[in-house]
Amino acid sequence: GVIIAEQSASGYSLDAGLIVRMSQTVNLGVVGYNLITANEAVFERAFGGGLAINASPTLMIAGDVRYDFEKDAARYSGGAEYFVSPAGAQQGFPIRIGYLFDGFDKSSAVSGGLGYVTPSIALDVSVRRQVSHGDATTVELGLRFFLPDQGGGASR
Repeated sequence: GVIIAEQSASGYSLDAGLIVRMSQTVNLGVVGYNLITANEAVFERAFGGGLAINASPTLMIAGDVRYDFEKDAARYSGGAEYFVSPAGAQQGFPIRIGYLFDGFDKSSAVSGGLGYVTPSIALDVSVRRQVSHGDATTVELGLRFFLPDQGGGASR
């Protein structure tokens, strides 16, 4: 059967992040979670960082970590995306795989996903399956809209 956990919290929180393009192929990101909050017991302060490497025009490898100061634990994840597209096309199909280790509850999960991306819109579907310390399965559907490029050269 399907079990849906019911949790509720109210309040506000402020996160801040920065992405630095180290080179044409390497991006580094850092983020502070819940830097300002009305309820520190619910919205715990955490730090995150990530690294993305565009190994080729069609292959990206990425990893990240999120460390929670209150729980003294971290969550680590990594994955890859292969982008299938006809030569010269500005649209295509990302195929993704990933792995997550959650130090909070010592669980692990694997994930996979498919998408369709154009210069103005993207549709994604993904599945994550817990493979240790539980058996939860999560299915997510995402829809993204992109603003016209103003010369910044942002990609996927």
